[in-house]
Amino acid sequence: PVLEDPVHKLMTLSALAATLAVSTGCESSTGPEGTGRVVLQLASGSSATVGFSGIAAASAVDALVVTSVEVVARKIRLKQEDGACSEGESEGEDADCPSLWLDPTLLSPPLAEGTVTEFTVDLPVGSYDELKLQIHKPTGSPKDVIFLASNPGFAGISVRIRGTWNGEPFEYTTSVTAEVEIELEEPIVVIEGVPVAITILVDIQSWFAGSGGALLDPSNPSQQVRSQIDQNIRQSFKAFEDDDGDGVED
Repeated sequence: PVLEDPVHKLMTLSALAATLAVSTGCESSTGPEGTGRVVLQLASGSSATVGFSGIAAASAVDALVVTSVEVVARKIRLKQEDGACSEGESEGEDADCPSLWLDPTLLSPPLAEGTVTEFTVDLPVGSYDELKLQIHKPTGSPKDVIFLASNPGFAGISVRIRGTWNGEPFEYTTSVTAEVEIELEEPIVVIEGVPVAITILVDIQSWFAGSGGALLDPSNPSQQVRSQIDQNIRQSFKAFEDDDGDGVED
């Protein structure tokens, strides 16, 4: 029998291990030079089904349970400290506000404790103190058409909520659009070689909060109620560093 050179055998095994590491995603977690890895997560800070109860009128008690939430978003960006995002920027990267995600995408905040990971990107190293995103109503633009091919139920709809109102199923949809700017209480520092996780927390429980502890009825809303729900949605976003993924600021 032909004896294999032990040095050659060791080199062969090392090459095989490196190949397996790449093919199974075990390569280095670092990106291109001068960038750091950012993980974007979603949370709602709520229980498995979001239960609400409150007095809607002196003689009645209403109960609202939310079972699913979907939000169309685009142009999710971080702003560097002392930086300025270019107004009207539609494509590509802004040096002070690099994109986490540019095209329309469907966000589904979890209704259980903790977070879900949406995506991972590499951004220029630096300190970031604001997160921006657009709540987006898909229309007829080329990128909207691509998005709607996979999500046909969202033509002209930016947010869809499903659940029950006093035990009866409802579906609330809205075409609300907004540029959401979230000031970070503690800046996010992106460095090479150390991934950092950012959680966008959506306060779903605030969406249907009316005055005096009453609930806003999403099953058959008046224009006034609809306007209040939409305003609550615009104001319900928060963002923070959350490296352990528990939905609570580190």
